[in-house]
Amino acid sequence: MKKRYLYIKAIIIGIFASAFLVTSCDDSDFLDINTDPSFPADATNNLLMPAAQAGTVFGFSAMLERGAGTMVQHYINGRFDNYGFDGSTYNNAWSFDLYNGSLFDFKVIIDQGTALDEWQHVGVAKIYTAYTFSLLVDLFGDIPYSEALQADANFNPKADDGQTIYTDLFRLIDEGIADLDKESTRTLGQDDLIYGGNLDNWKKMANTLKLKMYNQIRLVDAGGATTNINTLIGSGNLISASKEDFTFQFTSSNSPDGRHPNFQADWAAGGLENNLASFMINLMNGNNDPRVPYYFYKQTGCNLAGRNGGESGNPGDDNVRAIHGIYPVGGKFDDNSCLVHNETLGLQGAGIFPMITYTMRLFIQSEAALTLGTTGDPRQLLEDAINSALSDVESMSGIAMDADDKTNYVAARMAAYDAAVDDNGRLGVIMMEKYVSQFGNGIESYNDLRRTGFPTNLNTPIVQRGPFPRRFPIPPVEVTANPNIDPLTDLTSRVFWDIN
Repeated sequence: MKKRYLYIKAIIIGIFASAFLVTSCDDSDFLDINTDPSFPADATNNLLMPAAQAGTVFGFSAMLERGAGTMVQHYINGRFDNYGFDGSTYNNAWSFDLYNGSLFDFKVIIDQGTALDEWQHVGVAKIYTAYTFSLLVDLFGDIPYSEALQADANFNPKADDGQTIYTDLFRLIDEGIADLDKESTRTLGQDDLIYGGNLDNWKKMANTLKLKMYNQIRLVDAGGATTNINTLIGSGNLISASKEDFTFQFTSSNSPDGRHPNFQADWAAGGLENNLASFMINLMNGNNDPRVPYYFYKQTGCNLAGRNGGESGNPGDDNVRAIHGIYPVGGKFDDNSCLVHNETLGLQGAGIFPMITYTMRLFIQSEAALTLGTTGDPRQLLEDAINSALSDVESMSGIAMDADDKTNYVAARMAAYDAAVDDNGRLGVIMMEKYVSQFGNGIESYNDLRRTGFPTNLNTPIVQRGPFPRRFPIPPVEVTANPNIDPLTDLTSRVFWDIN
């Protein structure tokens, strides 16, 4: 493990925390700078916290999100679209952003903070750690956990059972919530890039994370999920407004680069990393979805066309094909100006990564109410969720939708729900609306697809090197270096909660 990279990265990111900026650098820039990496006190918790928070965001919002977004055809990335990927494209996310980055930082914060009674930092670190590990289990299944993050003490941690990890994460979340109520010698403030030190919002986020996780495991523990979801709803201490969303705000700065990863990859790059997906475009156009000009931007020729997996591009068409719009990557709203992409347009990369939101909470409750009979009316929760999703796009972009377009859209989707002949049909309406709202966080839609089966009619890749992956392979750099990690040869093997 390259620990020296961690500490210097943490300190440098901390310096820029007031601007909420994070830069990603080549590991070799740092390897020989810190000559004494054995003492984490060299980086205090207020410096480590922004580094850790941003590490998780950049670990999930770039290549891993592109892979998951391609699986559900939010958009198409050529590294994943034929189902033949081996994990090498997200080596850095696994190693440097997550395990040797945010997770190690959070462990240092917890250890230092426990010794120094810095309980606000400890509580947030435990909650954020639980979120990070939960997504790793969702994507990869069995992963290093109980023996991980021990540095020199264990270079080869074993992989733990995903279900066992999930169980322990609920304990860790509850510990984090309890820590936030302890008297703390250090106050969490602007070093908290998410909530600016608002502990009430962290408690709501933690409870909503549990809500999401209980819903995730509802197929393998329906009774436990039902009881715990009802308890969480009854507590009234969940994310209850968009201002409480667990969302990371990127910036428009390019020095250091704090812009949304897909803005960097498309709008600010010479060539486009991503293609829009025909499935997503056709779905939204077919439903007269008012979010189309927010999600997608047409370039030269004003042609809004997507691609299927395995469909090769035409040489030199980077200035012609449509690209990500203003939501959520911080590009430009599609006003039919049809300009060639460049980094000075739109929000200039000041997009968001929506991790756990009020809108998501409403969709989760709608699904749970329909499938488990938990508290609430699934139809009303669906309607509230759709309205909230539309408001999210307006708020982030700063551009209002036509009121009639919104009203008509919501009415049409509720009519589709009412026309469904059974609960599976009604679930389909709920999940497809959630699917569209989750644009920008394909990881959650990939989870939803495996749990519920929706979307049911994704396009088949034109070129396909294997079956649809039910989980991601652990990167080969980890498999090669760690003899306790077995290579995943069958991508159709499932994570523990995926029995649909």
